Amino acid sequence: MNDRGLAHSPLTDGGCKRCMAHQPVPDLVLDRLDEERWEVSAVTLHGMTWVRDRFCCPLRLSFNGSICLDVMSADRLLKEAHEDGLTTEFVGLSGKDIF
Repeated sequence: MNDRGLAHSPLTDGGCKRCMAHQPVPDLVLDRLDEERWEVSAVTLHGMTWVRDRFCCPLRLSFNGSICLDVMSADRLLKEAHEDGLTTEFVGLSGKDIF
């Protein structure tokens, strides 16, 4: 444990030690549900606020942290998120990528 109460779990990555506590946490996570549907989940408070600000009132009130979209809508949402400085994580067949 460090002085912040976080457990350090060093990983070896090409000879460079990193701490799990310092891994970036994405604001939004994109996960493929099936051939046609993708789920975008807001992981951080910043991500949740950002997504809610983009919805009209009925959707904003019912947003619970994730939404299912088609690939074009998910792509557009993530591009806007990147333009506004949010980080995203893509969960695919080969693992996770953070952008």
